[in-house]
Amino acid sequence: YLGQFIDHDLTFDKTTVMLGQHVSPVALLQGRSPGLDLDSLYGAGPLDAESKRFYKADGLHLKTGKTVAAGDPAMNGFDLPRGEGNTNAKKRKAVIPDFRNDENLAVAQTHNALIRFHNRIVDTLPSSVPTAQRFTTARELAVKHYQWMIKTDYLPRFCQQGIVNDVFSNGRKAFEVGATPTDVPTMPIEF
Repeated sequence: YLGQFIDHDLTFDKTTVMLGQHVSPVALLQGRSPGLDLDSLYGAGPLDAESKRFYKADGLHLKTGKTVAAGDPAMNGFDLPRGEGNTNAKKRKAVIPDFRNDENLAVAQTHNALIRFHNRIVDTLPSSVPTAQRFTTARELAVKHYQWMIKTDYLPRFCQQGIVNDVFSNGRKAFEVGATPTDVPTMPIEF
C-alpha cells in the first residue's frame, strides 16, 4: 500500500479520453512531479487558489477529518477531510489533492498519517522559525523524512541494498542514462 501511495505521488494521468479511444503516449498529460515531493499531499500549496481548500484557515496546517462514530465516539483527525457538496456521495468524498488516495483504507490512512505528521511538525517548530517560513519549513522536513523512509526502508525491501546504493552513488543507468544529477528528473506517465 505504501508503494501505491508512492506511485500516486509520482504519476497521475490527467488526459481526458473517451473509453476505447487510442491515445499516443506522447499525448498523455503528466499531473505530478516525479520528485517524491508529496505534491499528492500538498497540491500546489496553501497560496494556490485550487489547493487552498486542503488547508486550514491559518495556511499552515492541512485539514483532517473526523471518523464516523460506530459504537465509539467519533475522533477528530483520524480520517481524511470530507464533506464538500450537498449530496451524501459528495459529503463522503475526500477533499485531498489526489482522489486515488481514498481508494482503500490502507492508502487513505497513509495519506492521513502524513497529514498528521505535517501538522505535528508545524506545531513543534521552534518559535524562532518566522511565521512566513513555518509552512515551507514543515513541508521541507516532512518531504525529507518521506524520502529518507523510501531510500532506507522501502527500497531495500524490494531491491538489493547494493543496487540502491549504486543508483544513489552513480546515478541512473536504465532511465535517463547520462542525465546530469542536477537536472530535473522526469517520469514516464506509463509508470
